[in-house]
Amino acid sequence: MREYDTYPRSIATSLRSAEFIRRGGRSAVRDAGRRHRHGAAAVGRGRDRRQIGKRRTAREGKRIMGTCRAAPWRRRWIGRLFAMLAALALSGCPESDEERAARAYDRLDFDTARILAAEIAGEGNPRGYELLALMALQGLGQPVDYAAALAAADRAAALDSGYDTVRAVVLDRIAADRAAAGEAFADGRYERALRLAAPLAAFGDEAGKELETALITGHYVALPGSDMSWRAFWQECSGNVRFEDDRTAQERFAADCMDRAAVWDGTVIRLQGDVAYVKMRPGRPGARPDLALELAAGAGREMLRPGAKLRFAGTVAGRGTPNRPDRLAAARATGPAPPTADEAAREEIRQRQSVAGACQRLVEGAWRDGRMPAWAVETEREVVAGGSPRSRAFALLVGVASGLDVFRPTPQGGWRGVFDGTVTIQSSVARTAEAVDFTAECTLGPEWRKGGDPSRHGALRFLALSEPRVDSAPGRLRRGNRP
Repeated sequence: MREYDTYPRSIATSLRSAEFIRRGGRSAVRDAGRRHRHGAAAVGRGRDRRQIGKRRTAREGKRIMGTCRAAPWRRRWIGRLFAMLAALALSGCPESDEERAARAYDRLDFDTARILAAEIAGEGNPRGYELLALMALQGLGQPVDYAAALAAADRAAALDSGYDTVRAVVLDRIAADRAAAGEAFADGRYERALRLAAPLAAFGDEAGKELETALITGHYVALPGSDMSWRAFWQECSGNVRFEDDRTAQERFAADCMDRAAVWDGTVIRLQGDVAYVKMRPGRPGARPDLALELAAGAGREMLRPGAKLRFAGTVAGRGTPNRPDRLAAARATGPAPPTADEAAREEIRQRQSVAGACQRLVEGAWRDGRMPAWAVETEREVVAGGSPRSRAFALLVGVASGLDVFRPTPQGGWRGVFDGTVTIQSSVARTAEAVDFTAECTLGPEWRKGGDPSRHGALRFLALSEPRVDSAPGRLRRGNRP
């Protein structure tokens, strides 16, 4: 629709004349509309108003342009400002070391993140210690290390109390890994159980230690350098496994086990020529050997003593039967095998018994050095000199009343214990018996060995002594009240 078609029809008809068109075209049309609505005077006013507006716009433009031309330094600074803003928009704000470390952690570049986190942590930034704790906790770019994670978490909290939650995160993760390791073992995922248990054991977690020991000594996992665990061999390839026929058994053995590297733990039964026979757990019933080690040259024969539990290496060379052992070729002993939990407990009891015996001998030596009564000294002198047979009826007995748990290993590798006991001296010749209760501190150095002389590497100190109790009958002497 054209503009003038909006006007009243009578005006539009009159405006079609050529005269009006020649005089003003559309301006004439607009003026004609104004005359119809407001009268003839409105045309001039509107035209004047438009002219005034045009002149005002022109003046404002000249003033603005004149101002810009009069101040060129403003134009320069405006240009520089826009250039700076554009550069910042393209390059971004400069990153701090903390932001760089966090960004490297987010994009999984843990080597760079650890280096940057260590740098800002050295400057006292708690964020650096937090990143170090998280990476040590999860084993990112390094083995899992719970001790390092806890230490870093504590340093972060010491610098800023807002990082107190990092320690809780570490402890929660340790508990979760402990539970996950137990579940993996129960589900038969032994390799995963070991991956979780090993860092826990290194951290000192008792559950982790027990599980790691069970996995290794129970032959659930392949040891370093071994293609398979003994338990896997026993269940899949050994001569104890039943197959449909001998041909199937040999084919399965050749495909799955033959020529595979083996590193296992076992107990030597006997050594016969160049073959060592070994008992394994699990294994064949009774005393029948489970493995025959065909020894290589320099195979550590000095360690292959009957009863010795050793770790050995070799190559699977033959399948036995339920009555004959399987064979390892080029076998050699590499060292002692770690004990099972039960074996370790029994060995610890034997070791504590030896320590208690050594401390008893120290008490006996201290008593003979100047604590025996005169009648006992004289009687013992007669015994040493080889007097009458009746004079040999003399005894100096040291009894330990405390349990074996009072004797404990020291950080230096020795032993220490504070224990209660009784020294009893009796002689049928003198018809006298004397008993003294005591409390003593016994220390054995790391050089002391089972069966060795405790006086060379040990020391004894009496902490309390009771008054002697004397009677003609040793059976009537009882342990008295302690001082």
